[in-house]
Amino acid sequence: MPKVTVLMPVYNTKEEYLRETIDSVLTQTFTDFEFLIINDASTDKRVREVVLSYADDRIVYVENEKNLGISESSNKGISLAKGEYIARQDHDDISLPTRLEKEVRYLDGHPNVGVCSCWFEMFPKKQFTKYPFKNEDIKKMLFLNGDPICHPASMIRKSVLTGNGIWYKDEYRYAEDYALWVDLAEKTDFYNLPEILFKYRWSGENASVTSGDVQRRNAFNIRLNGLKSLLGEMSEDEEKVCVKVYGKEKISSEELLIVGKLLKRTENRSDKPWKKDVWQAFYKKALRLTIYDGNLLSVMGDGESLSLPYCQKAFYFVKVWLKSVL
Repeated sequence: MPKVTVLMPVYNTKEEYLRETIDSVLTQTFTDFEFLIINDASTDKRVREVVLSYADDRIVYVENEKNLGISESSNKGISLAKGEYIARQDHDDISLPTRLEKEVRYLDGHPNVGVCSCWFEMFPKKQFTKYPFKNEDIKKMLFLNGDPICHPASMIRKSVLTGNGIWYKDEYRYAEDYALWVDLAEKTDFYNLPEILFKYRWSGENASVTSGDVQRRNAFNIRLNGLKSLLGEMSEDEEKVCVKVYGKEKISSEELLIVGKLLKRTENRSDKPWKKDVWQAFYKKALRLTIYDGNLLSVMGDGESLSLPYCQKAFYFVKVWLKSVL
């Protein structure tokens, strides 16, 4: 059985890009893998011809009878994968030679980590992206700002997916990878190798360009649902305030108090420090959006609503905030 399954759905990929991608995988320094290529019913016959032109027995070629889409094709790949680890690969990106080797080494040495990715270069723009590498910082960014893990450069323990019944969700189209990370956040740890091991192709045809509105809307809903999952429950009024904070809308001091009570609930109920960090950062975000009125300081000093240590921190942020607006 191979150690790794490199999973790559393809659909009408340009021959030049597809060959570059396949070559980058087949020339990895780590060689104990199967390369599962799922042709999602491409209408361009050259896709099949290009893949089958490679005489490498590590390639496992599967062709869907009808177009399933990226989520269902990926889920099909997870079910078919024989490897302990699943390395994601997009059909037009490039894995640098030591990517698999270094991700396998890290996962082997850190059984608590279920997802390992890396920093990457966006080409041909020559723009470098260096996401946080520590688990706590990744999760804080995940719930507050967006996706801090390069999905096509990631390697995932198959067991954390199948063991927890976690799959890609088609209802979050163009942001299904982000939804996957949020679903996995309470199940495992994350890590980003702090070096460039991947090249992400920017062609102007990326989903963030062609389907940006849908992607942003789905990402917003994923963040909100993820935040709710950290508490287990949230009232309609609480959800409305969180929507405003995520949407960077101004809030009242009374609404800030609602966020403060959510923070206290997290402090009382959470067994994982990173969850408290997420809510504290969310509270600071809310504080910056609060409209100053006579109730603000009394809200901040409500000892029954917020723990005293955090009230002291909050007063500091009020002072900083007042300097910025007065």
